[in-house]
Amino acid sequence: TAISGCGPAYIFLMAEAMARAGVELGLDPALSERLANETLFGAAALLEHAWPEVDAQELRHRVTSPGGATAAAIGKLQENELIAIVSEAAKAAQKRAEELG
Repeated sequence: TAISGCGPAYIFLMAEAMARAGVELGLDPALSERLANETLFGAAALLEHAWPEVDAQELRHRVTSPGGATAAAIGKLQENELIAIVSEAAKAAQKRAEELG
């Protein structure tokens, strides 16, 4: 439940965040939303095609040029502990699912 049941909402929230960031950077809202969604579609398709031979971590490394824009963005996400935040969210979902029985 915490991963596959709630997981789509995690991805939808990421799409919202990416689209909002695009608007903050000056993009038209409709274009920003489309770019965010298409990026997530493409990344999911790439992951589906590559997995299980290549996992998400390896794909991330392959698209992250050292010292580039992607590296700067990933560094900020890691600095703000995105992985720990997602882990805590999943734990909260699991706890609530158990409470609901």
